[in-house]
Amino acid sequence: MEFKTLYKGDYVSLISPVDTPYECLHEKDNVIILPIIENKVGIRFEYCPPYFIKDQIRNYYTVISGGKDEDNIKDTALRELQEEAGIIIKKAKLYRLYENIGFVKNTDMRSSLVLLLISEYEKETPEGDGTKNEEKSKTLWVTIEELKEILKKDNIDSLLWFCSHVIEKVFSSNKKMAWAEPPSPYITSPTEITYWDNYIDEDPWTDDSTTVEDLVMSADIILRRYMEDAPDGDLEEMRHNYYSKIIPLAISYLKIKGSINMGVLEAMIMQNL
Repeated sequence: MEFKTLYKGDYVSLISPVDTPYECLHEKDNVIILPIIENKVGIRFEYCPPYFIKDQIRNYYTVISGGKDEDNIKDTALRELQEEAGIIIKKAKLYRLYENIGFVKNTDMRSSLVLLLISEYEKETPEGDGTKNEEKSKTLWVTIEELKEILKKDNIDSLLWFCSHVIEKVFSSNKKMAWAEPPSPYITSPTEITYWDNYIDEDPWTDDSTTVEDLVMSADIILRRYMEDAPDGDLEEMRHNYYSKIIPLAISYLKIKGSINMGVLEAMIMQNL
């Protein structure tokens, strides 16, 4: 859409669409990162000048985030984790990704939310982005119980508030018990194994499942994504197929191969729902 610039700053501009006059901010897209290590999630205690224009509180609890320049979402997430938390990822599972979400109504910024389960990493002193504001900020690693206490405070922003609901779902999902293994393998021939191997995703974000419990947790994540948009009349059949076909199929693949890739698991779900 064509727009005219009313004011241009170093980081944001004030613009208005030509055909539909409406003053709004023009700024780069950003990436929000919710990193989880063991039983803790990384959040920010950040020095936020825009917040204390109307408030006396200088530091607010918020989330790790950063502007997306020419980077893709993954590179932005890795950069911000290293800058703000000092975390260099060696192995992680992409638990959930929301892309290109409208931020708020007075800006054209689009946000992407990355939720990571980090299993292997290196730790260094966070360097920040070099600004004075960053020097007055820090990353905190909190349990879900500690996060709930933080949410009772006055100095939290809406980003942390909304993201906390996503975080809570992750921790509750991780506590679920795995389903019992079926009495007999579902896959019986090498040809069937080769077929599903065609769907292996080599994306380094993806961490293969090696246990039944991890498999079920990953499958549950994928299933919910498909069920969100499904008509109510199809939900019962989808659940039936999930328990009677997909889980036995995935477990038998896991028993034969020793691990199951997220790409394979998603293909099994898509083709059997």
